[in-house]
Amino acid sequence: MSDKHACGGNCDGSCGCGGKQAARLAELRQMRLAKKVPSRLAELRQMRLAKVPSKSESMGKLNELRKKHGNGTKAYYAAVLKELNAGNMAPAAVVGGGYKDGKKVAIKWLEEQMKNAKTASGPKLDKDQLAEVKGEMVQNGVPVRFMRNGASLDIVTGETVKKGANVMHQIVYWSFTKATANKIAKWLGVKAAFSG
Repeated sequence: MSDKHACGGNCDGSCGCGGKQAARLAELRQMRLAKKVPSRLAELRQMRLAKVPSKSESMGKLNELRKKHGNGTKAYYAAVLKELNAGNMAPAAVVGGGYKDGKKVAIKWLEEQMKNAKTASGPKLDKDQLAEVKGEMVQNGVPVRFMRNGASLDIVTGETVKKGANVMHQIVYWSFTKATANKIAKWLGVKAAFSG
């Protein structure tokens, strides 16, 4: 049956279709409306109704998780991934915007970060030692990494970065002299790896 009819869809039965044409046209209109892609404004309305957090709200949540779990730790990335999967965080807060499937990109990135994340398993400085080395910090120190079993160590938390991780993921200290770095390494029973 064609969309065009002598009665124009307002059938009064005089055209001989018995009102079937009007019913068919109404059905076609409903099908077209159902297939219509929602506008960006409609998507934003749906997001507000679904209570999807905005990027700024998600950034606040990221800061809370950073304070709770520590920056760059496996627990931090796992918590962010959990929030993302639960729909409590906007993917744009994790990886930025402009991706076709931001959630998928964010999940992949978080899983990669978890592989290189720090884990708490090494020695750390006590409060007195920490106060002493803070007093010995200099502005133009020698870059140093404290290595334990081939993994970079955070001297404050005792967290280590996965062995064999790229140097850009390792913890480098810039404000110690060689003497101070060697003293720290001796206290912790680790090796001081100097750069430059």
